[in-house]
Amino acid sequence: MAKILLVFVTLIIVFTLACGGSGGASDSFKDAVRQESITDDTRIAPTPTVETELGTYGGGGGEITKLEDRGFGVPQEIPLGEEFMFEEVITVTVDFRELISDSRCADGASCDDPGQAVVKLGMRSGGMSMGASDFIIEGGSEGEIKKLGRFSVQLLNLTPLPNADGTLSDGYVATVKVFRQ
Repeated sequence: MAKILLVFVTLIIVFTLACGGSGGASDSFKDAVRQESITDDTRIAPTPTVETELGTYGGGGGEITKLEDRGFGVPQEIPLGEEFMFEEVITVTVDFRELISDSRCADGASCDDPGQAVVKLGMRSGGMSMGASDFIIEGGSEGEIKKLGRFSVQLLNLTPLPNADGTLSDGYVATVKVFRQ
């Protein structure tokens, strides 16, 4: 058994020496001259869209779909518990998860304080969660812009207003705008 092990170790040593040792590349490769230089491939951007070179091909049919036609930068209405899918290279989905609170001035009432509503919106891109965030909208104004993943989301409006008796209405719809930054 010891003789077999000794022969095996000897063969490994002979093979290592024949291949140039363990000093990395052999001398014949160290001094090799490459005829062309290597440059980065810049034909496709990291996230291809119709705005990059990939878009000049238009998806095979020669047509180029504008961002607005795919839902980006255009207000979209999403009912509570529903989602809206924006078409990009990978489908982007925004969902209206929850109405957290609504203290806005009731429909038909006049108030000194316009109040505010808070909703939770979530986002997925290609089936992968980009996160969720609470969005605040104050009566009569658009909400702030928040970045979720590589997209930005803005809550533009929330309908309907609360009832005159202070109870929450049914059928809430969030109007959102999604765009790339």
